[in-house]
Amino acid sequence: MSSAPSGIDSKEYAYSVLVVDSDASTHHVDGWMVTRIQYFARSAAGSVRILGNVIDVVADACIELEPNGAHRAPVTLTGTDFYCVIEYWFPAQAAAVASP
Repeated sequence: MSSAPSGIDSKEYAYSVLVVDSDASTHHVDGWMVTRIQYFARSAAGSVRILGNVIDVVADACIELEPNGAHRAPVTLTGTDFYCVIEYWFPAQAAAVASP
């Protein structure tokens, strides 16, 4: 598990993981405090777009991004055959409201 963003109260924020196992689609994440991105390209190349920069990942390769703190800008994942794990934090109050 990656560390909490600096200066947040862990009682006010909750930690979670999004796993994307994709085949020919684009995924867009926005509004979370992302602390780690692990992108694994399988049989084809793919890319991670953050802060206007595109990071290309060749087939059968991977990349791990860990910002020093939390990344709040949108993250876009593209590719035809990839697996991605995104660790993020979000306000705990939103989680409590969403639970039954």
